[in-house]
Amino acid sequence: WEGIERCRQSKPSANVDIAVIGDSHAEMLFLGLAERLPNQNVAYYIHNSLPIDDGASMSVIIENVERDSSIQTVIVNGDWAERGVPEIELVQTLDGLIASGKQVFITDDVPIYPFDTRDCLFGASRLLAITRCSQDIDYFQSNYSRYYPILERVVREVPGVNLLNSAQYFCDDESCKMTYKDKILYRDYNHLNNFGSRYVVDQLLENNREFEEVLTSGK
Repeated sequence: WEGIERCRQSKPSANVDIAVIGDSHAEMLFLGLAERLPNQNVAYYIHNSLPIDDGASMSVIIENVERDSSIQTVIVNGDWAERGVPEIELVQTLDGLIASGKQVFITDDVPIYPFDTRDCLFGASRLLAITRCSQDIDYFQSNYSRYYPILERVVREVPGVNLLNSAQYFCDDESCKMTYKDKILYRDYNHLNNFGSRYVVDQLLENNREFEEVLTSGK
């Protein structure tokens, strides 16, 4: 953020078990993973760019994760809807992680919204009672249809990588919602808050057996 790399880990140990890499959309998964996996040392390493070789900070992150033999599992995420999916470069990233012996997962991220969470809290202003917490499914699909097929191609090109469909947990046939059981899951129009991090990680672990087994076994 503002040119500064961010990293954090859930335990003081030098050995990291699970690394999450990418931009701020990778960072927002950290809290949920750390809380659900108390026996694992979870870390995130992010920069304000997609998880590809940029000849700068993200390249350093990827290279260090590849070299770290303690890291067994890598989760890759990015703001695909707004940044796009650079197919060739992303294939290179995932190839390198697989070649270094990691178990690799990549997510299809979460829906973005054409309004901020303040609209969900207060409406157009604090004086108005009408709030907006959902978007029409067509708005979501217009973004999703641009990047998801590319993610699918990327995963097909790199055997061993698993694609996790996380966006689905926010949408039904008619709309995508910022809320779940009266809790707002977002901190702004495209980032999850703490509730959202816990929610999406819970859904991913409960609905993806291989993901749950790999992360909880430490393999």
